[in-house]
Amino acid sequence: MINQNPYSQYQNNKIMMASPAELTLMLYEGAIKFCNIAVMAINNKDIEKAHNNIVKVEKIVQNFRDTLDRSYPVWEDFEKVYVYLLRRLHEANISKDTEILEEILTHLRSMRDNWKEVMKKVNADAEQREIYDKGKAKMARDKIREEKQMEETIRNVQARNERNMMLGQRYRAQ
Repeated sequence: MINQNPYSQYQNNKIMMASPAELTLMLYEGAIKFCNIAVMAINNKDIEKAHNNIVKVEKIVQNFRDTLDRSYPVWEDFEKVYVYLLRRLHEANISKDTEILEEILTHLRSMRDNWKEVMKKVNADAEQREIYDKGKAKMARDKIREEKQMEETIRNVQARNERNMMLGQRYRAQ
């Protein structure tokens, strides 16, 4: 077994425990990070580092493209965006142009921010469903409790009526 440092173990656990939505967010964050590193590398004249990080961004964008769910009509719009980003990344890698990378960063940040909003909405909807479900469960428990109380009340009234009838019979018998 390979001993990993605690940070590597934490990162690995974070990825393994993440939901698909969280993994998508991590990929957006990674693409932005690698694109920023590429910009800095170009500014520092480190062409190899710039190339390697642009390729990382390309792989992430290609992964987004490859995993599009084509059952939704909007997939075609995302396809066009991803194709455009891949073309611009290719151009940036050839020319080592930071302006192109800054444009790509703008698109990636916007897509990441939109994804965060989608995640918030989905989580809020899930919380509302949970509250609704808990409310329905509480209403069901309350109804059962009311029915039991009603049954007990009916039994008490019946017992009281029987006692009164017995007392009435004894009184008439005297």
